[in-house]
Amino acid sequence: MIDVIVIGAGAWGLWAAWFVRARGFSVTVIDRAGVGAGASGGPVGVLAPHGPDRWSAKKAVQLDALMTLGPALATAAAAGGGDPGYARVGRIQPLASEGARATAVARLPEARARWSGFPAGLRNAGGWPGWLDPAAAPHGVLWDGLTARLDPAATCGVLARALVAVGADLRQGLAATGIAPGVVATPQGALRARAIVVAAGAESFPLLAATPAPVAGGPVKGQALRIPGAGVPGAPVLYDDGVYLVTHGDGALGLGSTSEPVFDDPATTDHRLADLRVAGERLCPALRGAPAGIPWAGLRPRAHRADARIGPVPGLGGVYACTGGYKIGLALGHWAGARIAAMISGETVELPPGFGMS
Repeated sequence: MIDVIVIGAGAWGLWAAWFVRARGFSVTVIDRAGVGAGASGGPVGVLAPHGPDRWSAKKAVQLDALMTLGPALATAAAAGGGDPGYARVGRIQPLASEGARATAVARLPEARARWSGFPAGLRNAGGWPGWLDPAAAPHGVLWDGLTARLDPAATCGVLARALVAVGADLRQGLAATGIAPGVVATPQGALRARAIVVAAGAESFPLLAATPAPVAGGPVKGQALRIPGAGVPGAPVLYDDGVYLVTHGDGALGLGSTSEPVFDDPATTDHRLADLRVAGERLCPALRGAPAGIPWAGLRPRAHRADARIGPVPGLGGVYACTGGYKIGLALGHWAGARIAAMISGETVELPPGFGMS
């Protein structure tokens, strides 16, 4: 019998499998569509901290995850090969008014104190020619050195190769149609395991809906854009009013992303992406006149109250939920996976308020 079945080959499922396998368990990962086919395969991949004001346990968890992700990725890449596109490039945020500048100044001391010594400060808007239009930042920019980026699809590829290298079984194109203690139903028959981890992103919620304690949540659609060769080498992440721009290590420019709790088609892009590009062009000269690029749409998993759901599913012995990363999923996946692996090993794991299953 398999020790652990992980449902989902996005970032959260792959990380969970990685840490479970590291503890010596046999692991099979199944996914209906394939590695990184959902929200984990998007073109943006920004890893930015929450604001330092109104500090909370959730913000502390995310900061810990941001600090430990780089070493975790390096270990996985050493096992399986490939480049996840990870780099700590920093972030700039244009300041459009005196009020915005004053708020930034007021928050800087706490940011420097909270962000583990990483620098933050105000800078002149003219420091990034071709990347930031100074006209979009008449009062300068807020800069931090903590923010990083990765290539989401490449990261999933690294994790998948690492899992195969350490003996995990990866089955793409195999859907989970139902779960029960010790059993995963699939179109090809039942799979049996001592433990089951439901880490299928937005698809986790239907699987867990019929359980004795349903996990409340659902999908939020995002639209984004990848333009090969359009980025500015060495540029920091550029963020303003919901718009992210990032230059990846291969030179591609990532633009994202929308947040749509109500949508008609999860897989198509529309005028919202066009509007996002217009907003991006106001900020970024590199985007103006760039090719149309490769549009992307996907569904992020948003649990009730927007907190992740990690832990044993009440009423289903041996079944664990590992989902709900929403907008910080790429930063938090390894943190969640390590805790799921500890739980399966029988360890007591403390989670911040709202992250558990109760």
